[in-house]
Amino acid sequence: MEKKIMNIKRSLSIFIIIAMIFTTIIPNADMIVSAIAPTVTATATASSNSFTINATVIRNDSNPITQITFIVNGNWEHIITTVPFNPATQNFSYTHTATPGVQYTWRVIATNGIDIASGDTGTRYITIEAPSVAPTVSTDDYPSVTTSSATLFGYINANGGVNISQSGFQYKLATSPNWITCYTKTPSNSDDREIRYTLTGLQAGTTYNYRAFATNTGNQTGYSQIVTFTTVSSSNPQIISISVNPTSGTVDTMFAFTVVSNGDTSRIHYYDGNHQFAHQTQHSRMEGSNKVFVTQGFNLSQGNRTITAVPVDSNGNELWANSRSVQVNVTENNNLSLSTNSLTSGSGGGLSSTVQVYSNTSWTVSTNVSWITLNTQSGNGNGSFNFNISANTGAARSGIVTVSSGNRSVQLTVSQREAPTVATPAPQALSNTAKINNFGLTKSSITLDENDIKNLDFSGTVTTSGGKEIEAIRIQISKAGVSVAIFPPNGEPPEDYPPYKPDKNKTDFPLSWIDNDTIKEGIRQYIRDNKLGEYTITVFARSESASANDYDSATVKLLVTDKPTYVLSGKEWCKQFMASKSLEDLSDNFNFKTNAKKFIDWLKANEITPNISNTYRPPERAYLMYYAWMIAKTNTYNTLEKLKNIPRMEGVNIQWAHSTVDLSKKAAEEMVGTSGYSIIAKPADPTKSGSNHTKRLAIDMTLYNKNGKAIIDKNGITPEGQKAIDKGKELGVIWFGTADWVHWSYNGQ
Repeated sequence: MEKKIMNIKRSLSIFIIIAMIFTTIIPNADMIVSAIAPTVTATATASSNSFTINATVIRNDSNPITQITFIVNGNWEHIITTVPFNPATQNFSYTHTATPGVQYTWRVIATNGIDIASGDTGTRYITIEAPSVAPTVSTDDYPSVTTSSATLFGYINANGGVNISQSGFQYKLATSPNWITCYTKTPSNSDDREIRYTLTGLQAGTTYNYRAFATNTGNQTGYSQIVTFTTVSSSNPQIISISVNPTSGTVDTMFAFTVVSNGDTSRIHYYDGNHQFAHQTQHSRMEGSNKVFVTQGFNLSQGNRTITAVPVDSNGNELWANSRSVQVNVTENNNLSLSTNSLTSGSGGGLSSTVQVYSNTSWTVSTNVSWITLNTQSGNGNGSFNFNISANTGAARSGIVTVSSGNRSVQLTVSQREAPTVATPAPQALSNTAKINNFGLTKSSITLDENDIKNLDFSGTVTTSGGKEIEAIRIQISKAGVSVAIFPPNGEPPEDYPPYKPDKNKTDFPLSWIDNDTIKEGIRQYIRDNKLGEYTITVFARSESASANDYDSATVKLLVTDKPTYVLSGKEWCKQFMASKSLEDLSDNFNFKTNAKKFIDWLKANEITPNISNTYRPPERAYLMYYAWMIAKTNTYNTLEKLKNIPRMEGVNIQWAHSTVDLSKKAAEEMVGTSGYSIIAKPADPTKSGSNHTKRLAIDMTLYNKNGKAIIDKNGITPEGQKAIDKGKELGVIWFGTADWVHWSYNGQ
């Protein structure tokens, strides 16, 4: 036992000696720590409005991980400081909200020990794509066809928010439900939007459908409208298709027909049952071997009509075997409408107004106020009524004119502005001989529209008596009892500073000085700053003999209301302020109505049919037509600023300026084109001499001979047409010329 104790002591001594040697050789051995950086891997996954970073962290030594940091766009967005020691491999995540289309940077850092070593993913990038919708695609309604092929055309209008990955065409037999993809392409860039393909191997005389399609990277596919075409069955003239717009209507509806034929068709004859009512000799478009014929529109009689398009060959032969028909349902027109439903007049009396009535039945006119005098009490069919408005000596007022037919009625609201306010001069001091006469406003109320503010005008004069001269004039404006001395701003005018102080030797001074830019802008700015409400404007005048504060004065009231709501331009405006087709709405100035009736009678006696499209044109319609043409056809209004400054017309709250010049121009083109006014030539400028249509001194009409052929059109004049032109000139109904071949007037303008 004693020996064992000795052995233990000997072993302990050896251990102590070794430890002493070790600490002598390596005095800081107790401070050594093995530091190996953690391994960090991570990925980011995007959703519609955020992205999530998923990180995996591996502890590579015995040092605990003390912090994990998620960094987005350089900012420490998420920090984890409590990390379990085990297991060695752990997963962490962080979700960050994001805006689609914006690129973000991100990284993940893991630190062990006391910031001894860090693992870092490095900077990564992610972008959330904007959510996509299906692309929009359009096609050509009239593909060029032969007996065995069709040339197809499509266009990608919008990509749906992301790039297009594939586009192409599908087709099928019209009788089949199954679509066949016949062509695909991968667009080369974002501007590669056209899709073209010639489809071959088709059967002659067979009807097919086709459509274009486009798929974007958001896996959204959009399709165009479905187009029907028929391949050519022979070399003789063929009608491939016929369509009508609208497909149904009333006896007053203008039905327009579109016919597609093969290239051997020289013209088209149209039949309503067995009655040929018109034919169109000109094609509006030609592509490949196809011709597209578009009529200008015809009225049809009541019933379920069958309209047949019959091709005519170069020898004038009708080929009924190659014709096609379309059904049109025509009903009796029992609608009742007016050319306008509102009218605003000034306060003065004697205004005579005419409003068009569109009806196929008899109608009566009545009013609920005594200051509207009806000159027309009844009518039948399309016509008009006329009325006078008495002068207004008081506040603004409105009345209703009602047009009734059976149990139906429509109303016209007539508004009349209040009488101009003419201030009553204040009593004069004996020492002041200056007198303000008839100080007033041309408008007692305006809106906050800038054009209204700029066009504010004043009237009146300042006179003196007893040989005294006008010494000074000043003006102030107030609202809610708070007055501001606008002219001059500091009260008394400088000694020789017109217009505050008129020139010497003046005893009769017009208040046209208010047109001075400095003064008028002061009024404008005060109204802009104080906006809606009633304002009081006072003018003071003093003769040279009066004391400094001895002024004559006159006061007027001005009401400022909110500016009207404006509606963007576009073809919907063409349905307002409708024009008349009636000869009764012409004026007999220059005997034009009488002459026009004689001319129409002569035409009919010579088997020439006039298709009248316009006689009287309301000024509002003339205004819309002129500026639509100027925007669509010229560069006069090629900036948004110019579009915004187009003169306004009272009662026509149109906004010509869209968000861009291109959109403004496109809307004007719709108004000018066939879906709107169908304008052939530049309309008259309503700000100058105006249109003969608004003066009731013009007719727009197309003349057809007994075979339904137009004898005057843009392509020329037949001998019958020249005879009609000569007769019209003789009777005082003068043709304008080929530039506007439908236009006739009292002076040829």
